[in-house]
Amino acid sequence: RVPLCVEAPDVVADRRRFGLQDDEVAFLAMCDVLSVPERKNPLGAAEAFRRAFPGGERVRLLLKIGNLEYQPDLKARLAVLVREDPRITLLDGYLARPVLWTLMASVDSFVSLHRAEGFGLGMAEAMACGKAVIATGWSGNVDFTRIDNALLVDYRIIELQRDTGPYRRGQHWAEPDLDMAAQHMRDVATMPALRERLRVRGLATVAEELSPAAQA
Repeated sequence: RVPLCVEAPDVVADRRRFGLQDDEVAFLAMCDVLSVPERKNPLGAAEAFRRAFPGGERVRLLLKIGNLEYQPDLKARLAVLVREDPRITLLDGYLARPVLWTLMASVDSFVSLHRAEGFGLGMAEAMACGKAVIATGWSGNVDFTRIDNALLVDYRIIELQRDTGPYRRGQHWAEPDLDMAAQHMRDVATMPALRERLRVRGLATVAEELSPAAQA
């Protein structure tokens, strides 16, 4: 295993830039369509969000997704989601790296309900920014997301029924428990002390295990 260094730059949150109100608890899920959206599972994050907050709670989900033009069916489904629930915001396309760091600094929680993961860079960078991470408790990210520093989501291993990108029918990946993910979202939204605990422990994990100094 070749280690990957993670280090956040000095960055200031700018919630207004992304349409976030001061009294909203903001969740971020992101993926690139070219990295197989079924694997990254942004629709699962949206479904868990809607299960968590069926009423008028002051919350928002930002879906940052690149290269949507390559999957018009997914783009259409996301457009329907945004129309049905104005608390879901779609950020379509690429962001310059400094802007992406600003986005990460501006939210309260990073959500990854992936079905498979290599390393989990988004989760690691969210931790480096002091954000509460909600993640499927399976695959590459469990090298650094643990019960003491993240909210892990249970899963069941399923067999793929069709080819999906490079993943072939008959292979296996994880199906996260969306009800559990929804409960974690509710906890993050309603428990500032939980967000603070995860912030402190996530920052410590990055510094002690993933930083350039630790890896060197």
